[in-house]
Amino acid sequence: MMLSLLCLFAAASAMIAFTTSALVGVGLAALRQRLAGLTPTAEARVLLGAALLPMLTCAATMAAALAPSFGWIVDHCVRGLDSHAHPHICVDHHVSALPAPMLVLLAGLIVVRLAMGGARLMHGAVTTALTGRALARVATTAGASGLRVLPLDEPQAFVVGVLRPMLFVTRGLVSDAHREHLTAVVAHEHSHLRRRDPLRRAVATLALAFHLPGLAGWLDRRLARAHELAADADAAHELGSRTLVARALVRLTRAHLQAPRMALAFAESDVEARVAALLDNRPRHDQPHRLVLLAGLGTLFIVVGSSADTVHHGVEIVLGLLGG
Repeated sequence: MMLSLLCLFAAASAMIAFTTSALVGVGLAALRQRLAGLTPTAEARVLLGAALLPMLTCAATMAAALAPSFGWIVDHCVRGLDSHAHPHICVDHHVSALPAPMLVLLAGLIVVRLAMGGARLMHGAVTTALTGRALARVATTAGASGLRVLPLDEPQAFVVGVLRPMLFVTRGLVSDAHREHLTAVVAHEHSHLRRRDPLRRAVATLALAFHLPGLAGWLDRRLARAHELAADADAAHELGSRTLVARALVRLTRAHLQAPRMALAFAESDVEARVAALLDNRPRHDQPHRLVLLAGLGTLFIVVGSSADTVHHGVEIVLGLLGG
């Protein structure tokens, strides 16, 4: 009984998550021009919200669908119908039987994607933690700036870590040959630290497991680029010069050093698009604000929670249609 019930839970979660993911994809395609008119920070904000939406919608909907199990609502079957005419995710009405093949396929797909996302997240967290410690042991502190300098001649800077990320620069970057670019590079990496981009990327890694595979890959790449564009914009604002940051990008790309795996490195992502964005002076919108997105999320949970009875039976009916 427990195995078939868990299979139904997983199938229902997949149904909700993948449907929401498809709607997110349609919405992003329809708003493509609006996204192009946003500041990099606002674009990163919207894309992160889009990445999180299927996971959060799934959590809210499944919590409401399982409300009878928690005693939030009294479960009942529609009068005049066989109480077992469709799959039930409530313990009292559930019949222990192998779900229909379509439901088993949905359950298997979401379980595999979650397992892969979790494994990727754990591997990245362990890798960055071990790499950060190893680099910290060989790095030296550069005077009053407090920069961790690695004994490498190639110019590069990167942030390593998730919960407590560390900024490293190489000896080549602080040398006289590249000292003019040091301020721009460090300002860019400090922006990643302030915005907690490594943690956001880690959360997005797990959330993207709730998306359809193709859309998940596109969102992952677009979100990574948006974080880099936002850090570039922050650095340009801090220094008062977009050209200075663009020049540093071009120069360091020519003397590129491969950064450690899972690190956020200065010159390792779509440099051409970043330089073009820095040199584009068109006005852009910094909306929607973070509070607007949080309000929308709160509204989602309130609406779904207040309709727990409808959501519970609706999920069961749709599972029946898919398994019919």
